[in-house]
Order: sequence, then structure tokens, then C-alpha cells
Amino acid sequence: MPNELVQGITAENLSLPASLSGRIEGRSRFARVGLLIHLSSGFIQPGSTGKVVLEILNVSPLPLALHPGTAICQVILEEAIGATAYEGTFAGQVAP
Repeated sequence: MPNELVQGITAENLSLPASLSGRIEGRSRFARVGLLIHLSSGFIQPGSTGKVVLEILNVSPLPLALHPGTAICQVILEEAIGATAYEGTFAGQVAP
């Protein structure tokens, strides 16, 4: 619904090696109709494994429908200098 924030989660499991980090980004076709995919936690730690939680916000004045399997976001991979592995609270996450 308009101005509503919901959490979602990717269908895909993402496993990054210690040498890569990622950023989750919305796709422009959805941004143009007022759908934001993440608000503040778009960074994916090097060495992370699991699904990515999405902070989905409808800033449109109209209701928007999302259907399972629709590609609403993408991951941009970046080389991480120095190796590490993510061992934080959300390691291996499978649910929001």
C-alpha cells in the first residue's frame, strides 16, 4: 500500500567468498513507479551466506502488487581487499 514498509527476502541464497562484498540495488523500472528495495542495509558482507533481507517501501500514491519470482533487485559485486568472513548475527539467514 502507499507509504507502507514491508520486509521481504530473496528467493536465492547468496554465498560470497571472503574476497567479494556486494550491494543490493533496486531495478530502475520499479524505482520509476515508486518502489524502493532497501533503505539502509544494502551492503552484503564478504563471506556472507544466506538470503538477503529487503526493506521494501512503496513511496507511490498507488497500491503496488509484487508477485513471487519478479526480479525487483540486483546484486552488485565488489572486490574486497584483504580477506575476511562474516560471522555476525545474520550469518546463514533464511528468514526475515
